[in-house]
Amino acid sequence: MIPKIFTLSIITILFQISIICPSILNAQWESCNNGLTCDSVWCINANKNNVYAGTEGSGIYLSTNNGDNWIAKNQGLNNLWIRAIAITENNVIFAGTEGGGINISIDNGNNWTTKNQGLKNLNIWSLAIKGNYIFAGTEDGGLYLSSDNGNSWVEKNKGIQTNLYIMSITINENNIFIGTWDKGIYLSTDNGNIWNTKIIGLKDLYIRTLTSIGDNIFAGTFSGGIFLSTDNGDIWLAKNIGLTSLGVYSFSIDGNNIYAGTQGGIFRAKISDITAVKDKVQITENIIYPNPASDFLNINSANIIGKNINIYDMLGNKVISATAESTATHINVEFLPVGVYLIRIGEQTKMFVKE
Repeated sequence: MIPKIFTLSIITILFQISIICPSILNAQWESCNNGLTCDSVWCINANKNNVYAGTEGSGIYLSTNNGDNWIAKNQGLNNLWIRAIAITENNVIFAGTEGGGINISIDNGNNWTTKNQGLKNLNIWSLAIKGNYIFAGTEDGGLYLSSDNGNSWVEKNKGIQTNLYIMSITINENNIFIGTWDKGIYLSTDNGNIWNTKIIGLKDLYIRTLTSIGDNIFAGTFSGGIFLSTDNGDIWLAKNIGLTSLGVYSFSIDGNNIYAGTQGGIFRAKISDITAVKDKVQITENIIYPNPASDFLNINSANIIGKNINIYDMLGNKVISATAESTATHINVEFLPVGVYLIRIGEQTKMFVKE
């Protein structure tokens, strides 16, 4: 069983400072909880001006004014422990519950009906939509797919373990990302037939939620806060300035706002602030050589002086850490086992082979 996360009851000094003078902390997130009766928000999704929040035991809430106020929308729900919300282009709302399977609303959440035909596991932790396909991730029951608006569900587990806890799903064009309990993030580019791990830079492999916009993939973790990848999950960077709760359960994107449902309520930020990249290093194909390398790796560029150089194996372990002290840096890789590695310089990442 997954351990229960307890709601924070003490407002920290850091949070008080961020309210009184947010510029001190360069805060990018702000609280917006008016009308909520439950602090534990497990999922958020938005359609046009409607933002839906699923809670732990208090059902679903709706905001029609960008999160400033919330009202309950629970008529017909068979379970008030809401773990996932997804919305189709024609405004059909899917709500995944813990123990009650999937509930569907066709009238903006005013009424709900249960749709569980074909589901062998009713603990639904994640939902995502790709055209006419709705993916549902379960607790210890693998992945399910519906192609008829939820009227029936079939298993979609080729290439992944059926006993994985699939906590979150996000779809970015042809890329499907799943976040798992304690195994990090996996990527499929062929509708789930083959999955590859994507964990480099993640400080927490307990992934509760994922969302994406453009080239930006956001991951919310159980205790490590928010991580961002701009390279299809190859590298993840922490984005936690202003957050006072690092247990992140849910995301939703509406316009230029990103909402985060956390262990301590809801936070909001501008996507442009969170995704702003500073101190970028321009790396061309020929500044890292030789590739493959057997003993020394050379890095030549006028832009790397003072930058951190980190090398990771394919499991995400940092195996070398250095600082570029000149435009020509030499790194001893002779001791590394034969294999493929990622080298990160500032905000840029390249791959090299140790032979």
